[in-house]
Amino acid sequence: MKKRIWDEQYWVNGVLAKTQIQALQEAGEINTESGSLSIGESSFDLTITNMAWKLKPGRGTIKPFGGVYRNVLNDVSLFEKMIPEEDNSFALEDGHTYVFGVNERLLVGGGPFNGHATAKSSVGRVDVIVRLIVDGEDEYDIYHAENSRLGHNEMFIEVSPITFSVQVQVGTPLTQLRLFYGPIEDAEIDSAFVRSLCIVRGCGSASDGILRVDLTSEHIGGLPVCAFQANTDEDQHLDPIKLFKSANLPDPCNYWRFWTADQAQRLTVVKNRFYILRSKELLAVPPGVAVYCRAMDEALGEMRIHYAGFVHPYFGYDREDQTIGTPLIFELRGHDLNVTLRDGEKLAKLVFYRMSTEYDPTKDEDRQTRPKSDDYTNQRLKLSNYFAKFPDRLELYDRNRVREAPARSTESRLEKTDA
Repeated sequence: MKKRIWDEQYWVNGVLAKTQIQALQEAGEINTESGSLSIGESSFDLTITNMAWKLKPGRGTIKPFGGVYRNVLNDVSLFEKMIPEEDNSFALEDGHTYVFGVNERLLVGGGPFNGHATAKSSVGRVDVIVRLIVDGEDEYDIYHAENSRLGHNEMFIEVSPITFSVQVQVGTPLTQLRLFYGPIEDAEIDSAFVRSLCIVRGCGSASDGILRVDLTSEHIGGLPVCAFQANTDEDQHLDPIKLFKSANLPDPCNYWRFWTADQAQRLTVVKNRFYILRSKELLAVPPGVAVYCRAMDEALGEMRIHYAGFVHPYFGYDREDQTIGTPLIFELRGHDLNVTLRDGEKLAKLVFYRMSTEYDPTKDEDRQTRPKSDDYTNQRLKLSNYFAKFPDRLELYDRNRVREAPARSTESRLEKTDA
């Protein structure tokens, strides 16, 4: 019997590092129709093909059921086929659900692998729910090699824009897959020391692995802000947000409002509104550790963080300001009732995993040449990279909307100096 790559090398139970994913690709265990695989420190991107379907109005979503998902896609009473535009793009309307084929293929059937997916951070921050569907699985965002059929799993990506309409292109990365060698639960690290090592600052005990919301204000464009709230004015036409690299990024002033906490350090989360906030805790993840941010589920009450995320080794290091530690971003949506959120309230819990092998970025030429603006290591309170930067000077108007402040004339500046 032919040996597989994991039989020839000594791999321990844990999250596969970039070098191991590259080894699987070189051995033909992972391939992609696009010709290149975008691999991060502890996961790799999944990109969409030109095969696309739109769920018919009123049908909601069709969750994985353990069978062959393409059979459902062929049901014309549920889905309608979509054709890309001339530039290979698709327009996705808010409030609708779409399904796309995936360029990447896993050929590790029979191997000791399991996987967990989550939406790309930039996608989640524009209030788009993205979930992975894998043949043989009966839940979203999960992969088990033992469920492979004929040695591989066909994968699909379900996309549901909630607040904003968006535009995607063939080859757009919407989600990322983290592979584990061995059972996922066996790779979990239950260690107060490791939790304290990764959380370099917080308002509670760093050893509990809990993330709490920070409602103190940052200053952006000269204005204080602790939370961005998505602008949902029905009378305002907003262009779809392009979820791919574009020379013309949209003005964030048109899409977001600024909010600050009240005197009691509380913020009202309005039902059916979407917010961007940040954690009080600062993370600096060492080599050998990967982290998953999990929402507190029903303990949150009438709120939900519906975009959990991966935190990779070395996140929080190599900041441009020379400090150590970076906050995580919360993408929060109110449910049926308004909720008053207080500063320091628990919103998420971190799960820590052992890496199967350490990832050393100092030896990674790809990472060394990648612009720092491509990642979120330097973030404080930050929107998706699919928006332009806020102007240097802002002013508030009309219920916490913001716009660029008019330039002061030379005459007015002189008058103020003379006074």
